[in-house]
Amino acid sequence: MKLQAENITKLCNGKKVLDQLQLTLEKGKIYGLTGRIGVGKTTLFSILSKQLLPDAGTVHLYDDNGRELDLTPGHVFFPEDLSLTIQEKGRGAQSLSGYFQELSHICPGWDSSLAETLAGRYQLSPDKKLGELSKGMMSMTSIIAALASKADFTFLDEPEAGMDTLSREKFYQMLLDEFSDSGRAFVIATHLIDEVSDLTEEVIFLDFHLKSTLDCGRIRLMENTLSAAIIDDVLGIIVLTLISGLKEKTEALASKYESYDMGNFGRGKSIAVLLRPGESLPEDPEFTIKPLTLQKIFAALCMEE
Repeated sequence: MKLQAENITKLCNGKKVLDQLQLTLEKGKIYGLTGRIGVGKTTLFSILSKQLLPDAGTVHLYDDNGRELDLTPGHVFFPEDLSLTIQEKGRGAQSLSGYFQELSHICPGWDSSLAETLAGRYQLSPDKKLGELSKGMMSMTSIIAALASKADFTFLDEPEAGMDTLSREKFYQMLLDEFSDSGRAFVIATHLIDEVSDLTEEVIFLDFHLKSTLDCGRIRLMENTLSAAIIDDVLGIIVLTLISGLKEKTEALASKYESYDMGNFGRGKSIAVLLRPGESLPEDPEFTIKPLTLQKIFAALCMEE
């Protein structure tokens, strides 16, 4: 099953948030989605789940036989922002059990037993009112809604917001358990890139307007390593590597490649290097060469704007 967005463009207050975006998501994968605040992650989720119409472009859902399916909550689900629901719809007095009951009528595959079990893990009382939820509790509630929806494609927008480390670890484990049992697709919008890197098969960097030829590139973890690569439709797999050494020598080596300055440390310097197919770095004891974490890649690409 595939979810395809083709040439999606969206304007908000006259500003182009998404510009001819193309994206294909496959069932059976966990994706990460990241980008600067305001880059359009929530807007994209809303469009993919048919909660918001694009100004241009289309979204299609296909089964394994290529037959087009309707974009219903049973197939594509994006939990509503509870804080907005409470403020704009005046539903602060609604209980958690009432909220989940409402979702059971919207999502054909809703798993009430799973919702109850997950609420117990987070010690959320079914009688708790939505208006009494803390930021972390709202995040937990959205996570429960997403997992219990049983939708083929499920979107989570910064699900870790307001949660402590233990609560986030519980979420990651619950997500992996559900993924293992169901083979659904999950897309997690997050700024904690390194923290979720062990969960995700691909991480999508959304619309950075990079100066390089790799605009709107997709980055994914390479198998069995902590290194990453940009997947470019034309250029192929481009590996990102960090080199460190004396400032002048490191700059001289990096000048032979497309590179991104990662900062100085005393007389030393670190530079991120893009290695295209056929390119490699020389073995030299004067340099330390190691993979880049996704967090470092994100910083490197953004600093070059």
